[in-house]
Amino acid sequence: MSKFIENLGFMVYDKRLQVLRPANYIYFNKKNDKGEVGFDLTDEACSDMVRNFNEVELLPCTGHKDIKGKPLYVGAIIKFNDELYEVCYNDNQGFCIANTVTWQSAVFADKCSEIVGNIFENEDLKKEVRGE
Repeated sequence: MSKFIENLGFMVYDKRLQVLRPANYIYFNKKNDKGEVGFDLTDEACSDMVRNFNEVELLPCTGHKDIKGKPLYVGAIIKFNDELYEVCYNDNQGFCIANTVTWQSAVFADKCSEIVGNIFENEDLKKEVRGE
């Protein structure tokens, strides 16, 4: 297992079971450009799940934290300056926070925002932040 990937931090959203969990490992197979992700199904870490990349969404950590010290992952919904934002990644801007009105670098949310949900488990918040 790569220490770089392990220490970087990823959350995994399992599309089949519709659960969000921390990734235990990420394995890349250079021969066929496929890979797999392992994660614990339960909080007690007693049931390890393995999924192919097409069965999950990998959500990287931004390296920033909210006001309570929780890491900000892509897909998180945060409250920042009394507005809701989704934590995103964009190839041009990198990690950012965005809503229907504006976007800005995720660095602005560091230690002065609060995680209030995520786009996978909080459909109402997702609709509000995306304007759906």
